[in-house]
Amino acid sequence: MNIFHTHKQQFSTDFIYTDREGKGRYVWEKYKTALCVDDILDVGADKGVLAKHLPHNVRYHTIGFGASIDQEYNLENCPYPFEDMSFDVVLCLDVLEHLEHIHAAFDECCRIAKKTVIISLPNPYADFMQFLRSGKYRGRKKDMKFYGLQPEPEEDRHRWFFSPTDAQEFINYRSRRMGFSVVQFDSEYCEIPRPAKNSDNAFRRIFRDDLDFFDLECGTLWWILNRNDS
Repeated sequence: MNIFHTHKQQFSTDFIYTDREGKGRYVWEKYKTALCVDDILDVGADKGVLAKHLPHNVRYHTIGFGASIDQEYNLENCPYPFEDMSFDVVLCLDVLEHLEHIHAAFDECCRIAKKTVIISLPNPYADFMQFLRSGKYRGRKKDMKFYGLQPEPEEDRHRWFFSPTDAQEFINYRSRRMGFSVVQFDSEYCEIPRPAKNSDNAFRRIFRDDLDFFDLECGTLWWILNRNDS
């Protein structure tokens, strides 16, 4: 049985982002109800592009490295420099997969959140399938954007290769461990087309009988976690 109980949220295509600026608007449109709070910490922050979409009374703080970051900090270093439950909402969007200490970093996001943690993770399986279908990323320089072995060290790479099933089990387990519950999970994009019905069996014979197409076709994974005693 598929462990994913998804609900496809309906958004205008105007909100499907293709760059960092668009991502800020997308996150606001997707989570505006959860983001209308007193204070937010954005871990990793993506240049803090979300700030322009938030109400003026929301205190928005960013931590990590890069341009327009309030507090420069190596996110590998845990614990993070905040007291328990310091922020109403903690965002960690497309960040954890870049960190060696992914378990500790996730736990820290929960520790410093008073009410809500919003997490997003990529689907490396879909990236790999896209490589098989379309070839190397950007001018045949590498197999996948954040994976591969380059002659020189790369500044930005993923350190974990996982399926959506792995990611869901990770989030479910560690959120419970930290006193949180998953209140929303979804994945809006379908990047890998499902095989035609008459080719389904052949596809499974090539790979394996228990192959879950969700692991291959879903895009970015999103979760809202709420603290149980909030």
